[in-house]
This record gives sequence, structure tokens and C-alpha cells, in this order.
Amino acid sequence: MAYTTYNLTALGVYVRNLTGVFSTDILTNDILYGYINEAYSDLSTQQEWTWSNTASPAAALASGTDAPAFPAQFHPLLAYKAAAVVLITQADDTTRAQEYLSIYKTMVDALRQDDLQIAITGDVINTGDYTDYSKLVKFVRQLTSVYDGSISNTYIENKLKDEYKILADAFTWSWTYSSGNLSAIAEYAKILAYGASAKIAAELGLPEQLTKAYLLEYSDILDRMKRVTLYTLQTASPTTLAQLRVYTRSLMGNYSKDIPDVLINTWLNEAYTLLQNQRDWKWLQVETEVAVASGTSVITLPAGGTGKVMGIYVINTNGLRIDPVTQRPTLHDIDDNNDKYFFSTTPAGVITIAPTPTENLTVRIRYVKNGDLMSSDASTTLLATQFVTILAYRAAIKGYLFAPDANKKILEIYIQQERDMFDAIVSYYNLDHNTDAFQIGIRGVEERKYIPYFRVN
Repeated sequence: MAYTTYNLTALGVYVRNLTGVFSTDILTNDILYGYINEAYSDLSTQQEWTWSNTASPAAALASGTDAPAFPAQFHPLLAYKAAAVVLITQADDTTRAQEYLSIYKTMVDALRQDDLQIAITGDVINTGDYTDYSKLVKFVRQLTSVYDGSISNTYIENKLKDEYKILADAFTWSWTYSSGNLSAIAEYAKILAYGASAKIAAELGLPEQLTKAYLLEYSDILDRMKRVTLYTLQTASPTTLAQLRVYTRSLMGNYSKDIPDVLINTWLNEAYTLLQNQRDWKWLQVETEVAVASGTSVITLPAGGTGKVMGIYVINTNGLRIDPVTQRPTLHDIDDNNDKYFFSTTPAGVITIAPTPTENLTVRIRYVKNGDLMSSDASTTLLATQFVTILAYRAAIKGYLFAPDANKKILEIYIQQERDMFDAIVSYYNLDHNTDAFQIGIRGVEERKYIPYFRVN
């Protein structure tokens, strides 16, 4: 349906028809147009209209051909407001001024319904489009029924950004917070509107039921966000520090930043360090050959080497004979002319040989090294992939001990799982699985026993 557009001249005629004041001597056009523009300016600053806002009111109707910016069907409301002012200034003794103000109010309410509520419904509620703050601001106004300038768009937008930051800081999301970008939370962005509306409703003293309803909506959306974006983060076979951290949070059921990532990283590295020192693991054993010059008695193992030396052997020049070097707690009683070599070692991996070699030697050393700590999210361990999750279980157990409401049954399951995995690691790395028969005969005392190769669980 097409509506008549009223420009300034037509609105002036409308006012004169409503008031019956046609004499320009009594009411000049300049005064009349001033009343109309006052009504227009007042209207434009009442609300956060789509065609104007409180910070930048609509421009005055400067010429007779200028028309108001809002839809044509509502143009007459300016005439009714101006007509009421004219009648009041003319000391009219009828009730027309009050009747015209009542009509004006009814038409403003209709304009609000058309311009604000329907626009909001179309932009956000019906389409589910929450892609920018301007639309979320409309949604907040829809929820709180606050359309006037008592709360500015900027104020609401700042509330929304506060909610965004609070949400980002609450959990270890896979997305990164950016105050101006809502794409990271996509379809869940309306959670910000419910959070902001709950706080605005409380500030304005709106019914408590509204605040509770908004908080309930917020909670429901938050639960869905957790299920979709948090609970599915872990990989099937975590290997890196980042993956182990997520797996640890999954075991604890705690994705909040109350337990920061750096603390879980520390727990994982503590578990890794403890595991490394519980056995002389084969995955930490290294074999290296070192050239020892004549007159040199000290060998320093490469960085990370420890005093856990499994064996040292001297290789003769043709490589056909290997003579063992025996470990002794002290070398003070070794004669310089002894035809056998002995060694001692420090915890830092410094080896001393006695007697001091009088010729160049090549020695082969088997030792246990320190495993590196996981220093970055991409760091991995030296463990076989199938056993790496033992670190997550150990860290989760420690995390559970910090929780006053920890589920003891789950904790017991994790403790047993950790034990079973540790036994599996021992069996995999340090037990001899050779099933061939062997015999210690009469020459058994003459044969060298490679004791380090035979371990018991």
C-alpha cells in the first residue's frame, strides 16, 4: 500500500487544517515550520531509530520540499504534535490539544513497533543472524524492551564486548578472543546478548524473572558450546604437550581457566621427569664411541648424559677385541701399571678412567640420558606413542587431588589405569621376552654375565 509523503509544506497545511488557524498574521509559516521541526528533532532523539540516533539527530526540514526520514505513513504525527503546540499557544479552550497529543503518542508507538521491534525481529530473531554487534544491540533492546536513548547503543555494545571477554577468559576454548570479531563464536554469539541483557535488566530494576530467564538461556547456550567446542578437542592418540594437556582436562572434566594451562604443563612435565627416573629405561639408553687420547683420563658425556653408565668397553685398533672396563666406587687404589682399566662416574656424567691411558684408545659407552622436558605445545616425549597417556593420567590424578568435590570412584579408576600402564611400559621396554631355552653349564663361572640385560619387574 502506497502512502502519501508529506513534505514540510504539506505538513504545514495539515497543521492549519487541524487547528483552524489559517491566518499567517496570527501564525506565520516560519513559526509553524519551527514547531514542526521541534517535533521532528524531539522524535529523532527519543529512540535509537534505524533512520536516526540520539548522537546524531535527523537534519531539520529546511525547505518546503523536505520530508521526514521515517516511513510516509507516520509523517502526520509531526502535524499532530505541532497542532497541539499551536492550540496551547493560542489558548484554545477545547480538548483538541490533548486529543492530538494522544494521537501523536499512539502513532509514535506504532512507529516504534514498525521501525524498531519489527526491524529487530527481521534482522536477528527470524534469521538467526548475530554476525555483528549492531544486530546484537538490537537483540538486547528487544529482550529488555528498552528502545529509547536512556541506554545508548555504545553502552550496550560495550556490555556485549565485556561478556565476550568474560566468556573467552572462562574456558580453554579452541578459538581466540577478538573484541571486534564475532566470527570466532559464530552461531553462539547470541549468548552475549543474553548475558548483557541479564545485567542491564538488573541495573534497570526490571522483574527478577527476566534476569533469571536470560541467565538460563545463557547457561543453555554455554552448555552447548562446551559440548561442541570443548569436549571434542582431544585427539585419539595424543602425543604433543598441547594434546596431552587437552586430554588431561578431559580426564578431569575441567576446561575452565581456574586451572591454567601452565599448571597442567608443569604437572605433565613432573610426571615425565618422575617416569624417566623410575627405571633405567631402554628408551633413554644411548651408546656412543669416544676417542681417548694418550694421557687423558677424563671423559665428559654429551649434554644430557648422566652418571648412570651401563658399561664401558675398550675397542682395540682392529676392532676385533672388546675389553670391558670395570666400574669402581673409587680409583685411588688402582696401580698405574695395572693392565686393566677401571672407571668411576659422577651424577653429571663425568667419567674418570684409571690407570691413565698411555696410548690412544677408542671406548664404547652405554649410558642413560636425561629426557628433555616438554617446553612447547609441539613438544613430544621419547615414549612409544601407545604409552604417552600415562602422563595425562598422572597429571589428572594430581588435579583431582586439588578438587574438594572429586569423584573418588573415578580417581580410583585413574590410579589403577596408571599402574597398569606403568607395568605395560616396564614389560615393553625392560623385560626380556626371549623364550629360547638356555643352560648354565660347567663353564658358567667363566662366562661373562651381562647383568644389565636381565631385569626383573
